Amino acid sequence: MDIRTTISFVGPVITIGIVGVLFGVLQFLAARRGGSLRENFVAGGWVIALEVLFAASIFPGIIVNVLMTPYNVPVDWTPILIWGPLLGALGVAAFVMACRGVGRNLPIHPAPASQKG
Repeated sequence: MDIRTTISFVGPVITIGIVGVLFGVLQFLAARRGGSLRENFVAGGWVIALEVLFAASIFPGIIVNVLMTPYNVPVDWTPILIWGPLLGALGVAAFVMACRGVGRNLPIHPAPASQKG
């Protein structure tokens, strides 16, 4: 097994890790608003999940391409320098949309009576 095959096998593992991190961030944001991602988000929950999976599926491709480029003959960094930032921005945009979806689907809990002025 050469290094290229090993790097190619790592891509799906990277995807699983990134999905875990992104859902962890969303759970943290939901907890700050008094909610949870495991609550019933109805159709909005599916949209949030698909946005996170889409965002997470983009990042491993970028990482694998960066790791593989030095082993290409001839070495050409042009594709990763052009497509890497564009795809990265697309993934970040999808995750930001998921964050906004979490904010829209969680109820805003009023302050307890003891904290009202």
